[in-house]
Amino acid sequence: FVFIEGAGEVLANGVYVPVDALPPDAGWTPGPLIWKHSQVDWIYITFGHSSWWIGDYRYGVRDLYVSSGGRSDTAPVDEAVEWGWRGSEGHLCMDGRGDRPFPRCRWLPNWIPMEIETVREHLMRLPSCPVAASDMERCALSGASPCQ
Repeated sequence: FVFIEGAGEVLANGVYVPVDALPPDAGWTPGPLIWKHSQVDWIYITFGHSSWWIGDYRYGVRDLYVSSGGRSDTAPVDEAVEWGWRGSEGHLCMDGRGDRPFPRCRWLPNWIPMEIETVREHLMRLPSCPVAASDMERCALSGASPCQ
């Protein structure tokens, strides 16, 4: 699983689970590694055009973040890529760009979907989250990260 936190576009923050393919209406075929946001059904992490993308799985619909490079066979976690800002002048998608700060991506081993009663316990184990438990539960339900 991939965990994204710290993104200015709070919808991008959260846990991503690996999937085999994009939905049929995607309109394109990404690289071999794909992750789907666990709570926001349209946000995926995909590889295409020599970069990693976080955004709508449909081609060119709402690209939030793009890497400044990367490899299709290497997950965009830890320091594997440097995230950029999709939508700057000269790019195809002027709308739907993600806000600064850029996301931080890391592996989240041993994550399993859980009931809301256990979300607080799970989030309390994450490093550097000095927020109230009620805020953590609300952020977990929305797919946002309380650690910003």
